[in-house]
Amino acid sequence: MRILVYIACLLVGLGANAQQFKGHVYGLPDSTALAGATIHIAAQTQIQTTATGSFSAALPAGTYLIKISYLGYKQLVTEVKIPANTAFSFYLQPDVGFLQEIVVHTGYQSMAKARTTGSFQAIGNKVLTEQFSTDLLSRLEAVANGVTVDRRSTTNGRLMVRGLSTLDGNRDPLVILDNFPYQGSLDNINPNDIESVTLLKDAAATAIWGSRAGNGVIVLTTKKALPGNALSVAINSNLSVVAKPDLYTLQQMSAADQIGIEQFLYDKGFYNARINSSSKPVLSPYLELVLAKKNGTITTEHFNQRVEQLKATDIRDELARTNYQQALKQQYALNLSGAEKKIDWKILAGYDHNLSALGAKNTRLSLGTRNLLRITKALQLDLGATYTLGQAGNGRAAYADLDNGLGIIYPYLRLRDENGNPLALPRTYANAYLNTLNSNVFYNWNYYPATDYLNQTIKNSTRDLLANIALRYKVINGLTAQVHYQTERQVTANKSIYGTESYMVRNMVNSFTQLSSTGVPTRIVPMAQILDNNQSTLNAYNVRAQIDYNRYWAKHSFDFLGGWEVNENNTEGQGNRVYGYNDENLSNVLMNFATTYPNYITKSMAYISPGPSSLSSRTNRFVSLYTNLVYSFNKRYILSASARKDASNLFGLNTNDKWKPLWSVGAAWLVNDEPFYRLNGLAQLKLRASYGFSGNVDLGRSAVTTILNFATSPFTNTQMARFNQFNDPDLSWEKVG
Repeated sequence: MRILVYIACLLVGLGANAQQFKGHVYGLPDSTALAGATIHIAAQTQIQTTATGSFSAALPAGTYLIKISYLGYKQLVTEVKIPANTAFSFYLQPDVGFLQEIVVHTGYQSMAKARTTGSFQAIGNKVLTEQFSTDLLSRLEAVANGVTVDRRSTTNGRLMVRGLSTLDGNRDPLVILDNFPYQGSLDNINPNDIESVTLLKDAAATAIWGSRAGNGVIVLTTKKALPGNALSVAINSNLSVVAKPDLYTLQQMSAADQIGIEQFLYDKGFYNARINSSSKPVLSPYLELVLAKKNGTITTEHFNQRVEQLKATDIRDELARTNYQQALKQQYALNLSGAEKKIDWKILAGYDHNLSALGAKNTRLSLGTRNLLRITKALQLDLGATYTLGQAGNGRAAYADLDNGLGIIYPYLRLRDENGNPLALPRTYANAYLNTLNSNVFYNWNYYPATDYLNQTIKNSTRDLLANIALRYKVINGLTAQVHYQTERQVTANKSIYGTESYMVRNMVNSFTQLSSTGVPTRIVPMAQILDNNQSTLNAYNVRAQIDYNRYWAKHSFDFLGGWEVNENNTEGQGNRVYGYNDENLSNVLMNFATTYPNYITKSMAYISPGPSSLSSRTNRFVSLYTNLVYSFNKRYILSASARKDASNLFGLNTNDKWKPLWSVGAAWLVNDEPFYRLNGLAQLKLRASYGFSGNVDLGRSAVTTILNFATSPFTNTQMARFNQFNDPDLSWEKVG
């Protein structure tokens, strides 16, 4: 069974009798020249295209029925008149329903899956659009075999291809976006801009990517304009309502059991040290009741009533009732494309607006353009650019935000009373002690998670600009030279303003309040807003020079590519905290971070926290040489080999002077194409074997000794430093066989 195609044919008359029939055959969606396509002319003559997809035949003048076929594409049947004064353009459409003819992309080349020896999986646009989500990760989940998502690991989930394959360092697969490693956040990628996804799993598939492919490779191909369409407009809109999270999947002890254990430990004197501590550490609400009854501040009857209330309370019920809601996801996308004689163009625009289960807003605006310019018959220029603006805010308190400062969440907590008023929860210090402090001196020191988020303004924004250019030149038939360049700049900013009613500000002000002998307070930390700023800037570039050679003759085919590439990414980070901040006039108060002050409750000396005060810079560079070749005989016996050498600035001394070689070999046999094959119920039978090596690298490692500078010492009042890594001249990256 064959997959069939559309073609570009140029017909030129060369004489009165024998006319020259010339043309090209291309495959959609990326106008790939189809080498070895078969052209049947009037059921009598049969010719094949060259490595560049071109063909030529001498025919008498007349009208001919031609059939063009190519593995993995739909057959094209059409009539042509010879001679012709105009050029004909025909393009073969992929047959997505035929498994054998799926086209896979490696980031360096595109090829029919049947002609590969490695483990590839191609996911087309039809499968991607069957699911609705505003992030690409969710669309890959459960549709790709060998791919798992561990959502316990990070906010977006750790994506793994064929499980975990590394000991240290980055454990995520390498993501390739339009031929180059993508350095930015995956949240920037709009799934509506993606045409197809190819998963590279084993060594024969991944070794071409060398030292960063040990965890598998995910190749993303964006949508391009389709040749032959004068103007195409596509509009997509999605609205999704997501049910509240099921908090009962969180396993916790029942309130009655928790109270029983606390009473048992109290009877055994387990809490005596905490209860009698001068630093007044946090106590559970139940222990606060026990002590109140012991001290006579509440009656036994009142105590029993409160205990019964606690036993009947489940914090999961409270959260589901007051904090969690249905999430709302809205997505809009507009695609415009067109094709003319010299240029194919596409414009993409997308806007996402999400409201999380905790009421946090998240928006993303994405704009992109893809352009292909045919300068001459041999020279082609590709231009593309994508801009993404993402913004996110804060929402209500989640389950994990209710811990007491020591990682303990009491199952009988209540967020609001019967009248809807917020209730104080234990945090850092004992509530019973805080309530005894002079309210004329100290601000309310209690923590109210039900309303604390209203006193914070947290804004996260990401701006990402990605631009690329590629120049392709057909030197001779079968030989193509190409140069690619890509640059990316991503700026991630976090601005957090903590209001005067927030727990953070009240806790800071009260902790550093100093009382004179007459009880007059001195505010070391002003009672005003606190501003935290964090910003990270990524600048990355990639350069690649590559040659491709394809030759087809008789029953043989040979594909070769080789190239050189270099990439660099530099990340600059900075953070700072401002006290006494006024968002209207941008005023602030200078603080003394070099002096220690006693904490009012614990009496321990401490510095005022400088917050996220930091400066960081990291530069990573890679230089690589690579090659890949595929030989096939009779279109069913296939041999492949690839090799790559990587060098980087990540290591020093001995191993940095050596290039890391990584390679693979593979073989495949398309049994179903044999004349003796007669199993109609099994349309495809392919045997393949491969062996090779890919690698993984920890970008945080170095073979030289490094020192990390951090906070000021409270004993010497000078900056402290420690050894971060020690000299290891034999340090090298991991190798996965």
